[in-house]
Amino acid sequence: MKSIANHNNDQNIFKTIFIEHWDSFKQKRPGYDTPQYTVPVQKMVDCGKESGGYSEYRCPYCAGLLSSKIFKKFFDITGKIN
Repeated sequence: MKSIANHNNDQNIFKTIFIEHWDSFKQKRPGYDTPQYTVPVQKMVDCGKESGGYSEYRCPYCAGLLSSKIFKKFFDITGKIN
């Protein structure tokens, strides 16, 4: 089983490949230059960025970082456990 650190590194490499090569790929294969492909690729590239709707919170108990999805699942707005 991969560790979270390795998974995040793999994700970053995958994103980097798309960021660096997506435009030239679309030029060589114009059939992929449609919203059907460009919208999901843009979402993937923006994933984990504030511009893509991502935010993090600090756990009030351990000070670890939590995604907003996890935070909202376990804590109310005051930081108390639900």
